[in-house]
Amino acid sequence: MGLISAFIMPHGSEAVPKLSDAHKNYARLTENMFKIANLIKTSNPETIILATPHNLRIYKQIGIIMTEYYSGFVKSRTKKITVSFTGDRKLAETMYRIAHEERLNVALVNYGTDSGTESKMPLDWGSVIPLWFLMPANEMKLVLVTPSREVQWQQLVDFGKCIRRAADQLGRRVSFIASADQAHAHLKSGPYGFSESAKLYDKYVLEAIRSNMLEKLLTIDPEMVDRAKPDSLWQMLILAGVLSGTKSRLVHLSYHRPSYFGMICAGFLLQQ
Repeated sequence: MGLISAFIMPHGSEAVPKLSDAHKNYARLTENMFKIANLIKTSNPETIILATPHNLRIYKQIGIIMTEYYSGFVKSRTKKITVSFTGDRKLAETMYRIAHEERLNVALVNYGTDSGTESKMPLDWGSVIPLWFLMPANEMKLVLVTPSREVQWQQLVDFGKCIRRAADQLGRRVSFIASADQAHAHLKSGPYGFSESAKLYDKYVLEAIRSNMLEKLLTIDPEMVDRAKPDSLWQMLILAGVLSGTKSRLVHLSYHRPSYFGMICAGFLLQQ
């Protein structure tokens, strides 16, 4: 069956009601996160491939996690959420093989033991937050992808194409999630300060999504990216490759900026 849907989901913990005292400011975001989760579930994937900026960061490499199990948690002062998945080792291995044959900078990564119950990769907040909205995940499996920011942008797009080829080759029903928060420099009081580039960056990204032409992200000004301080570009470039050459349609787009960083929820369904 191959790739069936693709999404952008933010990972601010404030989106999860039980983790945030300021949840009222994030109610619309939470509503849209659940809408995205419903779109994913309705498309009925066998495996989720999620690209996160906050797990293993392997210098100049795209990490592909091949593990038996995944588990992780995020906690506030008084509350805690947990997520666990079974890994799709065959899909991870196939993604690596195809990308390696294309001479991309990829690394196949494990944690703990090679197999069995101790082969369990810890999940980061960039994974736990979006995946929590999918709970219960039922029989869905997971492959985690961890792109380094030093990887050439075109390689990330090419890797996305390899993801689609791997899903096609195995006949997997796959949904791809780019876990991505947008520019982090919207407020002077924020931890990254203020830059006019934050608004420009988020606008550029929204236009690329709205026009369903994510490969436009390859032409964004690197200096603007540096000033805007996003953690989204690298995962969205993989998404651009995932969608490249497909008949996809945008079925959801919303933008939120209740604090110093922007958050986008977006969903694409592919015609089979």
